[in-house]
Amino acid sequence: MKIVLKSIDDILGFAPLTVFIAVDEAAVPAELKEVDALLEGRLKRLMKSDDFKTAPYAKELLYANPKIEEPRVVVVGLGKGAQSTSRETWEHAVASATMYWQNRKVNRFAVLVPQTIKRVLKAEAGLFLAKGVWLGSYDFNNYKSDKKAHAPAVTEVLVTNVDVKEARSWNKMINEGAVIGEAINMARQFGDLPPIEMTPTYLARHAETLAKTYKGLKVKVLNKDEIKKLGMGAFLGVNAGATEPPKFIILEWMKARKKNVQPVVLVGKGITFDSGGISIKPSDKMDEMKFDMMGGAAVIGALRTIAALDLPVNVVGLVPATENLPSGSAYRPGDILRGMGGKTIEVLNTDAEGRVILSDALEYAKRYKPALVVDVATLTGACIHAVGEEYAGLFTRDAKIKKCIEDAAEMTNEPVWQLPLDDSHVHSIKSYVADVKNIGERKPGASTAAAFLEFFTDYPWAHLDIAGQMAYGKPQPFQRQGARGFGVHLLTQVVRNWFKV
Repeated sequence: MKIVLKSIDDILGFAPLTVFIAVDEAAVPAELKEVDALLEGRLKRLMKSDDFKTAPYAKELLYANPKIEEPRVVVVGLGKGAQSTSRETWEHAVASATMYWQNRKVNRFAVLVPQTIKRVLKAEAGLFLAKGVWLGSYDFNNYKSDKKAHAPAVTEVLVTNVDVKEARSWNKMINEGAVIGEAINMARQFGDLPPIEMTPTYLARHAETLAKTYKGLKVKVLNKDEIKKLGMGAFLGVNAGATEPPKFIILEWMKARKKNVQPVVLVGKGITFDSGGISIKPSDKMDEMKFDMMGGAAVIGALRTIAALDLPVNVVGLVPATENLPSGSAYRPGDILRGMGGKTIEVLNTDAEGRVILSDALEYAKRYKPALVVDVATLTGACIHAVGEEYAGLFTRDAKIKKCIEDAAEMTNEPVWQLPLDDSHVHSIKSYVADVKNIGERKPGASTAAAFLEFFTDYPWAHLDIAGQMAYGKPQPFQRQGARGFGVHLLTQVVRNWFKV
């Protein structure tokens, strides 16, 4: 896909055009007067009517003089007030417009950037424009036999109303946004694939292909024997019920400008299908447990983004990947597992498996003497009850880390909300027969899960619970149903913030 800057004269009447207005704007903006002239005043009449006083991303198709080559203009609402110029609104409005054209079999269209967006977001608007185009264009149709029903791939987006003197900075931001959007779509593809295909082996092989694409990105995949040799009894305990072998995926990008810079380590839960194991889940919506590897997908997507942008940072990605299935060899409630660091875990519920595999990955992270470790996982339903499906739960006791992640969340449209983590939650996971138990009190379940993970750390650390962000159960105005790819942009920005690049 190409996203290119063009003058209005190159676009108007020659490509399907997308324009954006805040629903509380009183008059046609200056940059749209030429468009409205072509529309013979239809835009002005629309804005004066009550028909367009609706929610953001509302769309109205207008037609110019039918004698011109391309008469279609779609008007997209931006909401009102400060909302109309936010990063999130702009990204989602562009994504919504992309979906609109794509659903109408249009693979090449134009976007006119509003002056208000340029004034508030400046060249950064180019990043969220490109990201929005990529996210809006994603359509998982791998298994549909009727190819005519597929939305066409977007081939070109023409961007206008950008000053020539700003073209260089805009092109840079557009490239960044495209890199981020493409990596998010990769993560979405991982989640949307059926679990019979998206196995730990598939995930590992795809990670290995990234090393061949991006110079300097090193990928190593440990097999079951190598995992066993490291003493990862917790990870192998969860894998015991599956016939698919586990994979421990290691991605390294060490390009900091100075020598001996401690890396940031990103750890992602990679449960490619979670039945709950012996503590089996209810059958209703169990199919959605193919999304239980979205933390691992986010980590791989972030490393891909960092490598593609050639960022001068040291960062490591760790993804323990396995299925969690019941069988005669599966681990059981009452089992005690010994992890890589020698600490023991009493298993009270085999469906609390994500924290168990992450414990070995967090132990492995100690090898890097990290400056910061951030783990990300679709971990607890309790987190969804606490903060809903728009916010990820953030857990850390370090104010500097909290600010780094919250700043990154604000910059990427991937919001987080800090939840409590204190000694009461630590006490809740103490075991009578082992060092810790894998579940604590039910009500503060997200916090006790975080306390469990913290037990295996001895470095600056944060935990992100993205259970509510793994997928959309129904289509959104700005994104189709399925995996969301949450965390790719956020983790990338956390690394950038940490290294100040």
